[in-house]
Amino acid sequence: MSIRKVLIAAALFVVTTSTAALAGPGGKHGGPEMRAKHEELVLKADANKDGKLDDRERAALQVSIKAARQAHRAQVLAKFDANKDGKLDDAERNKLRAEKIDQRFKAIDKNSDGVISKAEFSAMAAARMGQRGEGLFQGRGR
Repeated sequence: MSIRKVLIAAALFVVTTSTAALAGPGGKHGGPEMRAKHEELVLKADANKDGKLDDRERAALQVSIKAARQAHRAQVLAKFDANKDGKLDDAERNKLRAEKIDQRFKAIDKNSDGVISKAEFSAMAAARMGQRGEGLFQGRGR
């Protein structure tokens, strides 16, 4: 990955995370996408179909979430743990981060020209705002 891509991706990270911080209520954990995922989880875990989770259903859901996290961790280790010591050292974490940055860059760079145009950036920003269902300064009294 070129230095230019790394710098652009770093700038995008700063802009998008600061935009999320300015977004106000909802944000990453309360937007429509997260609410939909929550509702889907509840529906799957609601064994007695009463529309809510009792203690037994909640415990079963927690077990399945823990298992999914462990499976994801195993996949990450299998891919990036080059020395097979069961953990990621600095170099391995840097490789993981670089791959994530490259994936995010490619997702934004719709025409695959290696440059994120203003239009591509604007489309990404609009999509992120649309996922949260709010404007940049909504909820901030501006």
